[in-house]
Amino acid sequence: MTLPKTLWHGVYPAATTQFADRDTQEYGGALYVRAGARTYLLGEVRQTDINYKLASPSSGEERRFYLGATWEATALTSGTLKFGRARRSFDSGAPSTTFNSWEGYVRWTPLSYSHFEFMTSRQTNEASGLGNFIITEAYQLGWNHDWSSVVRTGVTARWVRDEYKGFDRTDETQSLGFRVGYKFRRWLTLGAEYTYTNRNSNLNFDYDKNFYLLTATIAP
Repeated sequence: MTLPKTLWHGVYPAATTQFADRDTQEYGGALYVRAGARTYLLGEVRQTDINYKLASPSSGEERRFYLGATWEATALTSGTLKFGRARRSFDSGAPSTTFNSWEGYVRWTPLSYSHFEFMTSRQTNEASGLGNFIITEAYQLGWNHDWSSVVRTGVTARWVRDEYKGFDRTDETQSLGFRVGYKFRRWLTLGAEYTYTNRNSNLNFDYDKNFYLLTATIAP
């Protein structure tokens, strides 16, 4: 079926996206306790207030509690790891949900001109019409290397799992990216990037994407 132009250009997009309109406020605090020369233990509480303008239930909150550590043990390694629980609840009698949550970042620099980065998280995203919300679990590994004073490359691999709560849908997305930069002048760096992305879904929302990008970075 082909939609009339009046629906396609005007009424149709507004009618499908207006229920996602919301105001979000986030605040929190953390306490750090020294456990070594360059290591701190931490406790963190974070609160997110979500207010939908049209959807029902219209408002809710998400509260997260973390325990973890942050360190810069040597010149080679640094990072922050936080693990905890999150509780999400909405008004109008909607059931509350409690789940595991975490955030992590580790950087390893075996050489002054080469470093690896690992990032992981388990957080929520708002649903866009299917289910109540989405729990997103992500892992990413990157490697950046300076081959000379003018040539730099980077490789990034990422895996993401989206689980729709209140709806039978699960997506798994893998991506692999490569980028190169050439310092053409002191103030000008030219670059190119390529990223391949593949998503598999139990509801056949599958796709493959090839993304190409040319860049120019100007710095004073």
